[in-house]
Amino acid sequence: MTGTDIVAFGDSLRRISEMYGEYAVANGLSVTALGVFRIISSNEGCTLTDITYALHLSRRSANSIVVSFCRKGLVVLRCTEEDRRIRNIYLTAEGRELADLVIPPLEMAEEESLSGFTEEERTELMALTGRYCESLSHMLGYSHDHTDC
Repeated sequence: MTGTDIVAFGDSLRRISEMYGEYAVANGLSVTALGVFRIISSNEGCTLTDITYALHLSRRSANSIVVSFCRKGLVVLRCTEEDRRIRNIYLTAEGRELADLVIPPLEMAEEESLSGFTEEERTELMALTGRYCESLSHMLGYSHDHTDC
């Protein structure tokens, strides 16, 4: 890969990131909050640990977003019966309304964007992107787990 190829690849990754950011902001969320919201809406009853692991966020960042969702009336926290220190996160009716408004169009766009690829190409794209993510993570010295890039 030449320097020009690397720049072009980086530009593509940045543009994808920008598109998610623009979509999030258009729907009243930060890009990180959108990620957290997606995790909660697709995995009701998840915990803060589930979110931090899935999105590689610090506990503090994830907690801050969940607390803001609580204040906006989008989620409620319920203690587990096994351990009162662990709280499961659930969408409220208002949170479900927002999820139904925001998540399906995004998922449809993602699916449509990949529809021009064969199943083999999709699998290869995901595998190669994952390998790149893991390699870059290693080369940049990230100490936290990026094995599920």
